[in-house]
Amino acid sequence: MDCNAVNGYCMETEYQLHFTQSGYDILVLDMIFNNTDSYGAVDYVVLYEKGVVRAYISTRGKKEAYIKGSVLLKDTFFRKLLIDSQTLRKKLRAYSSSSHITDTNALVKWKKTKALNSEFNRVYHYYEQPFQSALEEKVLESISEQELFEALSDTAVCEKIEDPKVKKYLKRLITLGNMKLKIHQDAEKFVSGNGMGEFIAKKYDISLHLVNAMRMEEFENVLKERTFSVSKKELEQRCEGSVFIKRRGVWKLYTQDTYQRWKRKIQGIPRKKKKILGRVAFPGKARGRVVTHLSWVGTTDVKKGDILVCGMTNPQMIPFIKKASAIITDEGGLTCHAAIIAREMKKPCIVGTKIATQALQSGDRVEVDANEGVVHLLKKKKTRRK
Repeated sequence: MDCNAVNGYCMETEYQLHFTQSGYDILVLDMIFNNTDSYGAVDYVVLYEKGVVRAYISTRGKKEAYIKGSVLLKDTFFRKLLIDSQTLRKKLRAYSSSSHITDTNALVKWKKTKALNSEFNRVYHYYEQPFQSALEEKVLESISEQELFEALSDTAVCEKIEDPKVKKYLKRLITLGNMKLKIHQDAEKFVSGNGMGEFIAKKYDISLHLVNAMRMEEFENVLKERTFSVSKKELEQRCEGSVFIKRRGVWKLYTQDTYQRWKRKIQGIPRKKKKILGRVAFPGKARGRVVTHLSWVGTTDVKKGDILVCGMTNPQMIPFIKKASAIITDEGGLTCHAAIIAREMKKPCIVGTKIATQALQSGDRVEVDANEGVVHLLKKKKTRRK
């Protein structure tokens, strides 16, 4: 097929948003995707700009995630995953970044952190929707999406399902969702940082955000050789805008023109969009002021009645989820954290919009119709002219 290409990629390929997150950096992204036993085995295009990450899975990537996640249908693998998950939780709870870092122990501590990060990603990616698609498909072969929604909302409905295999796979989806919440809670200290970046920033009198714009080999080179193999100019360009692409099995990082071309291709969404569509996670209607939140561990000032707009919710957000009158997310399906929490709290919730955090900003006023899966933009926040 003839098509425009950027760095060997067909620009006619479809890309679907997988996750949106702030607080991540180039170094963390390199550890997440440069891992062939995890996300790195799947085709993504990852855009990073000024502290905000948006990871898009390609058409090919969705097929790869489906195949990789098919092991969740196997009883032996599923049992092992739960055992590995409990082991990971113990390591995350025991993790501490408070110990003193010196020239002598820095490299050892870095390798331990990198190993734990690798283990986290190896286990955690099976709790992500793209990797659960084969399992969800098996359930939906026998019951409707509405029946799936009802079963996830009420365990009594789940028990009434007669087909033993469907019931087993449905319970497996529920178990995965509950375990994901627990891993999220245990990972808070680990995700918050390990002190290594601060150590290098202080030692070499360089901004922390530039240190965190290094890739793993570059970061390790500073610890080993005590020299920088990448210029400050390049690091600054990465912070302004970068794109991660897997090319011939190797993850490449590009900036400037290449980044801009990918951004225009994937994020070409007009801010004037008046209607946003998604998937109903819990029905209901609400009107209110938008408050956006993208951080895993950070906090946001949410007032009672506000509409929470985020990439995806997590357990650390529970205090301000309680204040929100409705939830809208970029990512997720019926078993995601937002869907689980919305059902528990009985709050209108629309997930999987793909564009909410781009099309809406804090201060906008919206109507959430979670009966139909539609968000209506009522009024844009006024922006002051400079």
